[in-house]
Amino acid sequence: MLVKRLLEELASGCNSVEELKKKLEVSESTLQTALGMLLAEGLVVEIKAPRCASCTLKLSCPLAKKLEARSHGILVFKLTEKGRKMLGR
Repeated sequence: MLVKRLLEELASGCNSVEELKKKLEVSESTLQTALGMLLAEGLVVEIKAPRCASCTLKLSCPLAKKLEARSHGILVFKLTEKGRKMLGR
């Protein structure tokens, strides 16, 4: 099931939509629908920053090196404690 696979990917750390689409091999609309459901349930959080340097997660984010050269905003998703409990982690 996509939602479980998505939660498992998010358990490994922050992920961007682009990264998740590649890893899960789904369309952006399918991914956005699944993320919307997880956001509504409080299982993930959306983190927005103008760039990596200003992100509160920059020290622990596995995407920081990949995304730091971008000139536009950064949007990543992270599993919440509630999401971790659902996965049993």
